[in-house]
Amino acid sequence: LRPDCILLDYYLPDMDGREWLAACHREIGRTTPVPVAMLTGRDDDDIAIAVLEEGAQDYLVKDGATAHGLTRAIENAIEKFRIRRELEEQRAAIELRNHKLEVLRDELQTKLVELADATKAKDRFLAVMSHEMRTPLNAILGYADLLDMELDGTLSEGQRQQIERIRFGSRHLLDLIN
Repeated sequence: LRPDCILLDYYLPDMDGREWLAACHREIGRTTPVPVAMLTGRDDDDIAIAVLEEGAQDYLVKDGATAHGLTRAIENAIEKFRIRRELEEQRAAIELRNHKLEVLRDELQTKLVELADATKAKDRFLAVMSHEMRTPLNAILGYADLLDMELDGTLSEGQRQQIERIRFGSRHLLDLIN
């Protein structure tokens, strides 16, 4: 059974409250599993600050403590502890989300580099292919023009239609390449 709160006297027989908190941290590996309110007869701001930094939720001086004040201090210690726990859980969840986002960002950056490399390869391929296709098409158009000049004799109407088909097809392919 776990208590709701530990009300601990600062001056213990074997150690003081700070030493107890430190031993608790060593044993558990983090802050105490329940809220701790430190009770003392000595009003010392330096000790109070140190105790609170070690993980206690409150530092109470016995001289000014009343039953009602002590009850209220314990309730406050429990509430502070609960809020601190919730904040730690939220912080851990945020850190986990941030880590996942960083992993996703790294993956996206890798994909962007791969995409840029693929785009460069595609552009190089298209540049080479368009050059390799333009050269023979220009030659075909040039030979069609030479045939149309009738240097080796006159052309029949059917031959002229075939030359026009050659020109039309070649220009169409050049337009697609461009």
